Amino acid sequence: MTVQRTLKQVIRGKGVGLQTGKEVSLTIRPAPANTGIVFRRIDLDPVVEIKAVPKQSDDVVGSTTIQSNGISVSRINYLMSAFANSSVDNAWVDLTAEEVPMMDGSAEPFDFLIRSAGIEEQDS
Repeated sequence: MTVQRTLKQVIRGKGVGLQTGKEVSLTIRPAPANTGIVFRRIDLDPVVEIKAVPKQSDDVVGSTTIQSNGISVSRINYLMSAFANSSVDNAWVDLTAEEVPMMDGSAEPFDFLIRSAGIEEQDS
């Protein structure tokens, strides 16, 4: 039986957005089974949640962007790759800007953060 997976603990990172040049704080939190990967723009009031599903997605010049009701989060591709590498199904990703920080331009920093948090199997 295949089970879902989330993080064991909260992880945080900080970097700069490639397109905007803005400093971005990133917090990835464990989420209950069947949540999926949900990006939360905590820089907005009210907070906007965008679920990472194909119908919300758009590939813009090699960068995956998701959007809902005119609000977007861009450059999610490396973080999503890291979730896939670790088989993480459920997580909340809080961001303080409209794009995921670029880090070193690969999935490795996100892989490291996820490995540092640990993986927890869920009963679903």
